[in-house]
Amino acid sequence: MRSGKAYEKMKRIIEAQGGNPDLEPKDIKIGP
Repeated sequence: MRSGKAYEKMKRIIEAQGGNPDLEPKDIKIGP
């Protein structure tokens, strides 16, 4: 996690699914 590899992988997955890969971690809402 500290290296940022997981975040970069998540961005690639989001982009592949048609989402916005420029999403910031602070913008991700945590579920109930």
